[in-house]
Amino acid sequence: MQQAQSEHTAAWQVLAAVVGSKEIIDQSLVGDLDNAVDQIVWESSLEHLLASSPEIASRQADVKQAKEAVRRAQAESVPDINIQAILQHDNSIGTANGNLMVSIPIPMNNKTRARVREAEHKLIAAQQLVSSLRLQLQQRLAPVFQAYTSSQQQITTYRESILVDAQESLDLTKLGYEGGEFSYLELLTAQRTYSQANLDYLAALLKLSVARAKINGLLLTDSLQVQLEEGH
Repeated sequence: MQQAQSEHTAAWQVLAAVVGSKEIIDQSLVGDLDNAVDQIVWESSLEHLLASSPEIASRQADVKQAKEAVRRAQAESVPDINIQAILQHDNSIGTANGNLMVSIPIPMNNKTRARVREAEHKLIAAQQLVSSLRLQLQQRLAPVFQAYTSSQQQITTYRESILVDAQESLDLTKLGYEGGEFSYLELLTAQRTYSQANLDYLAALLKLSVARAKINGLLLTDSLQVQLEEGH
């Protein structure tokens, strides 16, 4: 009982963190878990995760900054060309001549070249971090999606056989008990089996809902849990 109460309190704390309110009241929730069963596809889930993840967006912003740093470094390495025109007139002989002077500095010194290389290396590192994070997100999604599909299979089994069998067994046992064919202990056993089957079914629905919430929430629910634990 105490463990169940602790789990109940922890669940409300997680819900409060999700909705962003510390004033949320412990109360009865309205809804039907049965209606929460839907179909999520691996390919579309992974595509949505990689396209919408704020973690990816943050790394891509770093790549953009690194590209800009490379552009600036390369621009600074382009030499300035100075052109000077000189026109001279000799009044004594009545002639004129002109000169055109073009000065081009050495294209890049060692310091400038080093800045470009450093900027390029930082860009490569930023791009590699994006690729690494994409792989990490795929690896993190895999067990969550496995939990989702496993729960979905369990729910189908409970709906199509286990709950049906438990209900039929309970109904027959009730009739038998009323007709004097079964003892009260046998009736209690059938009721207990029926109740346990429904509890296990609800547990599978909960597991499915949690997995779906993690997938739709871009796997950010784990960070919420860490924040809750750090807040204790």
